[in-house]
Amino acid sequence: MTLIPNPHRAASPWTVKERCLALFCGAFLVVQMAVPAIQWRGPRPARFGWQMWSVPVALPRFVTVMHDGSRHDADLVRYVGVGRGEMDLRDALPPHLCRVVPDIAAVEVRDPRGDTTRVIACR
Repeated sequence: MTLIPNPHRAASPWTVKERCLALFCGAFLVVQMAVPAIQWRGPRPARFGWQMWSVPVALPRFVTVMHDGSRHDADLVRYVGVGRGEMDLRDALPPHLCRVVPDIAAVEVRDPRGDTTRVIACR
């Protein structure tokens, strides 16, 4: 008995829907691998890079200066949660502290890498 091929049957056993799904899954995986691989070559830690949680981070120290002259270390866990290396808090956190801390006059930002201190006055 010889089998005669059916001319109406598609050459591929996959339907159009299955092909589209396989293409989407493949493209998704390529993006998930390509973006961190590209970020790997840049400065570390890089956002969306594989190393963003593996690099030790020295966070700046923030001191709130109140109108009465008292000074308090800002609790970063309260405002940031976990400090991440690719996030630069020196520009973003002082305006936020000025908005949410009552009776604040200024925020001192002390860089952990050096002896530089920057004072940002609150309005």
